[in-house]
Amino acid sequence: MDAKLFDHSHTIRASLLSGVSLFSTAVSACLALFYLIQLDSILTGAIHLVFCAYSLHIYFLAKKNQHTERNVRNFVYLIILIITYGNACLPLDNYNLLWITLCPLLMYALLDRRHGFYASIAIFVLQLCILGYRVFHVGDHSVAGLLVNLISSYCTVWLISHIYEGNRRDVEQTLSSLASRDALTSTHNRLALTTAFGHFERHRHDESLSLLIIDLDFFKSINDRYGHDVGDKVLIETSQLIMQIVGDDNLYRIGGEEFCVTLFNQSVDHAETVGERIRHLVASNPYVYNDQHIHLTLSVGICSYQPGHHLGDLLRMADKELYRAKESGRNQVRLCSVPKEELPTTTVSPQQEAHL
Repeated sequence: MDAKLFDHSHTIRASLLSGVSLFSTAVSACLALFYLIQLDSILTGAIHLVFCAYSLHIYFLAKKNQHTERNVRNFVYLIILIITYGNACLPLDNYNLLWITLCPLLMYALLDRRHGFYASIAIFVLQLCILGYRVFHVGDHSVAGLLVNLISSYCTVWLISHIYEGNRRDVEQTLSSLASRDALTSTHNRLALTTAFGHFERHRHDESLSLLIIDLDFFKSINDRYGHDVGDKVLIETSQLIMQIVGDDNLYRIGGEEFCVTLFNQSVDHAETVGERIRHLVASNPYVYNDQHIHLTLSVGICSYQPGHHLGDLLRMADKELYRAKESGRNQVRLCSVPKEELPTTTVSPQQEAHL
């Protein structure tokens, strides 16, 4: 989840893609005019015109952040084909091979590490085959020196690009984990919940969402009686118990002893069943620390997403059901039945929060 929701690579690649595609559009347009008018080469000019049009299309998609991975890969493959065609059919010199040696940097920058690796292999093998054919079969021995230069320079740039992209991705994933995880329980935090809900809103289409707010009953008394160290252990163990049912991706710690669970594409009835399973598991779990036995229960409030709801609306609705569960004796699950038009606009009062 962290990699999906906190993926800054997508933003970086979108910016780079727009710049590269705009540059490719300008260069391809100039080359197309040069081959069509100056050299009267219709085929080569037409190829550059097609690439120019597609590059312009990619540029507008990237500027609007509407491009897909498939668009980017097609763009990269077209670049490979253009370079391959040039080296196969046009005169060769060090200037031509300069563009080839820059390809690994471009492949890794526009694609992820795995696809960048494959694309770099593809273009390297293609160029070696073309240059080898021109040396040994066509008899173009002037290419032999270029072939040696290509192998040495390309492998150097390829190795640097591969190592750099791997290190950059590791650092990004580490920072994303630090930003999205709770330091005590290692569950996701409120920032991750906000980001996940934003992702859901942008891509939900026909997806549904049920949200559970879970609060440990009388947790303050555990801290007061056994100490905060034991209280921390209770929180950690409880989060692990909840993850046994809902998994790591769906659990968030949003307060001191308050957790949130997101269930995508699950009915409200199923969410209620999940809430009951969590409640029974925690209530029957033996919390034992230093020969001290602690009996713990929790209360759950559940609501479901309706078009137009914001995250704050869902949290208020679920909190209201949680408060009802607390008022009714705790250790129970309450399901929200408030329709969209009756969406609550008030929050729980300080007196109510103290009572919880």
